Amino acid sequence: MSSAASRNPVADASIAPRVALAVEWSIARQAVRVAMPDLDLPPNRGRRTDVTLVIEVSGRSCSAELRDAQTGQSHPLEITGVSIDSIVAGEFTHVTVREGTGDLLSATVRTGDGEPRLVYARTSLLERLGIRGGRYARPSLSA
Repeated sequence: MSSAASRNPVADASIAPRVALAVEWSIARQAVRVAMPDLDLPPNRGRRTDVTLVIEVSGRSCSAELRDAQTGQSHPLEITGVSIDSIVAGEFTHVTVREGTGDLLSATVRTGDGEPRLVYARTSLLERLGIRGGRYARPSLSA
């Protein structure tokens, strides 16, 4: 292996057989109420309470749900026919969840120095639910 390749973490990448992570997006309650009126979410009572979209990957399965902290309810979202690929490159793990022909989740986590940290995440699920950009916060790893 050349010295250039040995300095490139992608050259040392390996396929991770199993991965477990949960990525969450905090979404403005009103945006969810407008996009998904069938959920019948109540309006904010007092201070603003967001709804959280959680996509959880465990081994070779994936689930998604909307969690409402105000009511304590969880609303599962249908996900079918997923395939999950994960690659470890040095201290980074990249996960891609495909549903049908599109990417449902693309996420990169840095696992190097202590606590895992979400470096990048993107999901097509927000668009599929009808939730426009600017209505949700930067994603984070779910505890």
